[in-house]
Amino acid sequence: MINSFSCGLFISNINERHIEYVNDNICRTLLYEESDLIGLDVNEIFTKASLIFLESYVYPTLLKEHELTEIQLTILTKERDRLPIVANINIQDNIIFWSIFTAVKRDKLYQELLDVRDKLEHQAEKLELAATTDYLTHLLNRRSIIEKTESLIKNTCRKSPALSLAMIDIDFFKQINDQHGHVKGDEILIEVGKALNQVCLKQDLAARWGGEEFLVVFYGPTFEETKHLCQKIHKKIHEIKLSDQPLTVSIGVVTYHLDHHTNTTLDDIIEEADQLMYQAKNNGRNQTRSRQILNVKSAKNTLAL
Repeated sequence: MINSFSCGLFISNINERHIEYVNDNICRTLLYEESDLIGLDVNEIFTKASLIFLESYVYPTLLKEHELTEIQLTILTKERDRLPIVANINIQDNIIFWSIFTAVKRDKLYQELLDVRDKLEHQAEKLELAATTDYLTHLLNRRSIIEKTESLIKNTCRKSPALSLAMIDIDFFKQINDQHGHVKGDEILIEVGKALNQVCLKQDLAARWGGEEFLVVFYGPTFEETKHLCQKIHKKIHEIKLSDQPLTVSIGVVTYHLDHHTNTTLDDIIEEADQLMYQAKNNGRNQTRSRQILNVKSAKNTLAL
C-alpha cells in the first residue's frame, strides 16, 4: 500500500544519520536498489549546500517544532545527478520521516515564467523608450521633456537653483533639405542630437522639439555658466560640416531663478526662450540671445507652482 504513494518516502535517524526505511518511489527516483539505500548515510543523498541548510536550519528547527513543510532541497542520484525537491519532514523520538516530491517540472516552469517576465520587461522598456524618445535622434521627444521639465521646475522651487531653457534651431535647414535631400537632412539632425548629448551633463535634458528645433534644459548652472554652455553648443555644432561649411544654429536661452514664492508656467519659459531664439535668427543667426529673470510672476496657470 505505501508503495502506491506518488512521492518518495524514507526514514532516517537524527543521531546516527543512516537511512532505516525507503519506499519504491524514492528508490526509482534516486536509481538505487532498496538494499543499497538501507543503512546508507543520509548525507550521501544530499548536495553540500543542502547539507549545510539541514545542519544549520532543518535539524535544529525539527527538534524545536517537530515538523517542517515545503522545504526546498537538492538530492543526488546514484549517478550523482542533482534533483531539486520539496520535502515535508517531521520527527518523532529522534526518527525523521521524510516525504519527497521532485520539483524538476516546477523549476522548469518557474524558469520559463522568469524568462517570460524578462521578455515582457524588455518589451516594456522598448515601448517606454519608443514613447519617450525621438525615433531619429534618440533624444527625448516633446512630450517626455515637458514631463521631466515640470518635475525639475518643482524641484527647483524647493531647492532654488537656476533653471535654464535653451531653444535651438538649425539655421537654413529648409535649404539643406532642398539642396541636399531629406536623407542628408536627417543625417544633420542625428549629428546635432549627438552634439547636444556631448555638451549636456547627466542632470540636463535634451530633446528634439520638432522639425529642426531642439530644446535643452540646464539644471543648476548660473546665467553666465549657461551662456558659456551655449557657446560650447555653437562650437560643437560648427564641427558638423556641410559642403565644407560649418553648420550653425540660433539659440534663445532664458535662465530663471525660482523660489517657493514663484508662480510660473513651463509655457511661459518655453515661449520666452522661443522669442529669444527668433531674435537670434532675425539678428543674423549663428548666435545666442539670452535673458535672466528673477522672481517670476505669471498670469498663466497651466503649471502653477
